[in-house]
Amino acid sequence: MAASACFPSEGLAQVKYQLFAGPLYVNDDGVTQEYSAYATVLSVPDSSVYDCSGRASKKDNSFRLACNKSNFFNGTLLNGHTVTTQLNRGHDMDVSLVYTGFGFWQLDQTEGNIQFCMFDTRTVGISSSCASTKIGN
Repeated sequence: MAASACFPSEGLAQVKYQLFAGPLYVNDDGVTQEYSAYATVLSVPDSSVYDCSGRASKKDNSFRLACNKSNFFNGTLLNGHTVTTQLNRGHDMDVSLVYTGFGFWQLDQTEGNIQFCMFDTRTVGISSSCASTKIGN
């Protein structure tokens, strides 16, 4: 009896965007109800970071969402279908989504390349947003 296995002909697709949701703030002073939510998006195609914010206001009956390219990220993202990305959130933050210690880890699970990147390095006075090394030989 012969056995056969079927495998997809296409490889794993490369993730082009990675979303890291941030905090949700509620401002309810009895008159105005406002909700603000923040997120950071990594864009692999252009090796950039985008800061996004959503706001809903009962006062003016509005709901808005905007994403802008960060001017404070100076790094290169690892890419490929074997790269995994994990958030490393700091504990101190402000409303503008500039997190102290807010960054992410990337690991190429095939090659062993690993890097840690910070979204905003102004607070520590360094010019590069990422540091990297290789695990193993």
